[in-house]
Amino acid sequence: MRLIRLVWSFRGPDAKAMANHHLIHLNEYLSKHKLSAKDSGILEHSEHYTSAYILCSEELAIELRDPLRPHEAFVEE
Repeated sequence: MRLIRLVWSFRGPDAKAMANHHLIHLNEYLSKHKLSAKDSGILEHSEHYTSAYILCSEELAIELRDPLRPHEAFVEE
């Protein structure tokens, strides 16, 4: 089973706050639909660039792609 990292990127002076807030909504969506991800969180790339992510199975990534519209997706090795 391949793992996929779905990523939502935020830039600007409020990037970290926006990523944290978005992560709350992502986790609420998973909970509401009784879906389980392997991991979720935020990554601070720099002071003005932070991303929120969900790490999940490939099957779940396909299911989440259309309703949540991630900015990027990566296969985790």
